[in-house]
Amino acid sequence: AGRRPTPTIVKIRNGNPGHRPLPKNEPKPPEGIPDPPEWLSEKARRAWDVIAPLLAEHGVLTTADGAALEGLCETHADWVDAAELVRTQGMAYETTTGAGERIIRANPAMAIKADADRRRRAWLVEFGLTPAARSKVTGANGQKQADPWDDF
Repeated sequence: AGRRPTPTIVKIRNGNPGHRPLPKNEPKPPEGIPDPPEWLSEKARRAWDVIAPLLAEHGVLTTADGAALEGLCETHADWVDAAELVRTQGMAYETTTGAGERIIRANPAMAIKADADRRRRAWLVEFGLTPAARSKVTGANGQKQADPWDDF
């Protein structure tokens, strides 16, 4: 119950704003790109090949993050599949009720796409891949960009 704890690495990169003692014995898996599981779908594997190097470059991916990255990539693949269905079938379809009235209904693929989008966004936030999430995380180098006006 309550707020989820902020990962220690995020606290460190943000300068430990709460100034609370940091855990001493927290596991620290090595940074790096985990091997993709062989059962990834083709679309999920393409997402892995794009997202994993990006996360590794920013220092937020470890060799222990394979399952989480798999979740992100597979939900992205689900979203792409649903988006393709909506693109080919349309957002809605026309049907006739039992009473003979013509009505327009939402394509069920719209609900599938919305659910996949919700799950995908949750994974993106876990890795700091949304603008709001990114604003809370400092990269692995822990440095802010040099501002030429700082010298004045």
